[in-house]
Amino acid sequence: MSPRLVPTAVTGLGGLTIRHVSAGAQHACAATAADFYCWGMNGHGEIGSVTGQYATSAVLAPGTLGTPRVVSCGSGFTLAATAEAPPLSAPDPPTGLAGEAGDGRVTLTWVPPEWDGGSPVSSYSVTGAPTGQCVTAGTCCIVDGLTNGIGHTFTVTATNALGTSAPSAASPVLTPLAQPPAAVGKVKVKVKVLRKKAVVRWTGALNATHYQIRVRRPGKKYTAWRPVTTRKYTVRHLRAGKRYGLKVRGIGAAGKGPITTVRFRAKRTANHM
Repeated sequence: MSPRLVPTAVTGLGGLTIRHVSAGAQHACAATAADFYCWGMNGHGEIGSVTGQYATSAVLAPGTLGTPRVVSCGSGFTLAATAEAPPLSAPDPPTGLAGEAGDGRVTLTWVPPEWDGGSPVSSYSVTGAPTGQCVTAGTCCIVDGLTNGIGHTFTVTATNALGTSAPSAASPVLTPLAQPPAAVGKVKVKVKVLRKKAVVRWTGALNATHYQIRVRRPGKKYTAWRPVTTRKYTVRHLRAGKRYGLKVRGIGAAGKGPITTVRFRAKRTANHM
């Protein structure tokens, strides 16, 4: 074979995707996704065909097992490495199971299996102890209907077309707890003073279901708290020119809200000649 001074296409590799190539002293080999091909001198069987045959075009090296990974050509020898895919099976267990407890529920997340068994994972199943379960196609789920104050642990399995994995490592102990009711907000009070009465109105307090009010008349202490279902109250029988006090607060599931205090003076009576 005469020397070539310019790059020359190798006959026999047309249409193939070459992933790796190596050249020795008198032969060369290439690896595709599925096979090895070699050409050149074959005095010691280094191109994988009958000893002594010289190949001017690439020939398929027989007996390749697994997926070709790398090939290396030396003087009179060739080394090739392949990788065999593991047999198809159920997935490995999911990992990294963690969760956050809420009111009667737990939110769980996890990491997919490192090896899916050669078949995509189609679903995950969560099992709780002492109670709780859910099935999902994703890597998170919410387990409802749990008893507050009771510690729970959970495991998760992965399922593909070939079977179901072993359970994952158990989650940390998660204890659902009832959430405290939201605090009651503060009201804003406005007073409109008329001739013998004052009309008191206030804004709705956040998280309030009803309200309470107490009144202080001239020379007296504040009255006891009175329940009010509307946001309006009228103070009657005002004494001309006297000062009055009001306290208003909202009441809700969390209890009593902050008190808003206002003061006003009754109108003076005009003098008649």
